[in-house]
Amino acid sequence: MCQTPSPLTASVGLSADRSGPWFGGLRLRYLGAYALEETAEQKSTPFWMANLKAGYRFSPKLQLTLDVLNLFDKKTNDIEYWGGACTRSETLGGTCGGGIDGKLVHPLEPRTLRIGLRASF
Repeated sequence: MCQTPSPLTASVGLSADRSGPWFGGLRLRYLGAYALEETAEQKSTPFWMANLKAGYRFSPKLQLTLDVLNLFDKKTNDIEYWGGACTRSETLGGTCGGGIDGKLVHPLEPRTLRIGLRASF
């Protein structure tokens, strides 16, 4: 059995909060290439992404936040697999036969804004 090394992963963040009304932060994440099957011949695509957060405290018990996820709108895959795939009609018709080997992916979400309101009682 061939052992493949673990992918290089890194996450670093920077926060700014001087206990005033404004606060925020930036987080960077990196995921290196990893083997998609036992021989490690097929590998995922490495990628990095950034998320930004900004917030305002109206009072100690009420704050509003804005998150920008995938700040630079990276076009890559969040998850990649290697395996057999069939079309819907092949699956329904029972003619798949294990599928065609290839890369199956879940794309990284595009740049997304998220607004949050936090109230403490």
